[in-house]
Amino acid sequence: MLSNSMREAIITVDQLTARAVSSPLLLGGSAGLLLQGVLLQAAPRDLDYYTDIAYTQTLSRGLQAYAVDALCESQTDIYYSMLSHYDMGGVSVELVGGFRVTARDSVYQVDVSFLSENGAIHYELEGRTIRLMPLSHELLFNVLRKRHDRYEPIAEAMLPRLEDHQAILQQLLAQGTWSDEVLTQIERLLGIELYYQMRG
Repeated sequence: MLSNSMREAIITVDQLTARAVSSPLLLGGSAGLLLQGVLLQAAPRDLDYYTDIAYTQTLSRGLQAYAVDALCESQTDIYYSMLSHYDMGGVSVELVGGFRVTARDSVYQVDVSFLSENGAIHYELEGRTIRLMPLSHELLFNVLRKRHDRYEPIAEAMLPRLEDHQAILQQLLAQGTWSDEVLTQIERLLGIELYYQMRG
């Protein structure tokens, strides 16, 4: 269960970004997983929000009163994004825009607008509807970064109602470039056979 301070921070983010209703913003990471019933080894330590790069400036301005740094481009060996950070009552909040993962001979560009319209999970919190990253996204992301402590419980959470996840999973796979190794691992985790055209 999320701490009261984290729940309050989620409400604050939702209130501050409510005016930008056309801007897609999804809560992901460990907090998003916990709210979807994924069993985690450790409690969430921060809040990770995702948007598309076109909306990053608008959303960061809405959160400006809590900013601890300026919006800036961030690139590592496997990640690219526009990043900014906020402190809300001691809770660290990260806004990630235009997120792209390049790892394991695969490339996954996160399309938050698409996910917001097609796969986002709606979670009711104190009368507000919080939109969460779908588990299919979280599975792909964590497989790419080899986080077995995440992708294994995510897969376990997906299995009881796998039919609810397969359509969005296939759509996300169609949008990216995936190595045979990654696809085989996903098949093994979920016990399914992915469409042949996803390969190669």
